[in-house]
Amino acid sequence: AAAVAKGGKYEPVLNAKGELTQYSLACEMSRLDGSPEVRLVDNMEMEAEFVGVNKTLSATLGLSVLGFEYSPPDGAGARRVVDSSESLALFLDMLEDDLDGPVTLNGRCTITPLPAPAPAAATPA
Repeated sequence: AAAVAKGGKYEPVLNAKGELTQYSLACEMSRLDGSPEVRLVDNMEMEAEFVGVNKTLSATLGLSVLGFEYSPPDGAGARRVVDSSESLALFLDMLEDDLDGPVTLNGRCTITPLPAPAPAAATPA
């Protein structure tokens, strides 16, 4: 079941208990000419491990992703980095807390993917 925009408002995908089961990531990217582009990655599973999240983002965006950055929904504090299972768990907790609290995100968050560094060129000894 895909998340649906009802009346222009994004609707989260919930289970029978009203818990968030899927979320969407709006990935802020740059085109080759430097202009901004936002690519939506839908149907991310709440149970997915950190490695799986990176694999999905990498496959969808066509680049090797090692995590992402996001801003907390209340706008308070610095941007946060998701670069481990622990930081992913905190991010998912934030999405769930948002449903119980201000509901500014509705299970969708704008992120900046963190691409893997380009492999270093082999230098002859």
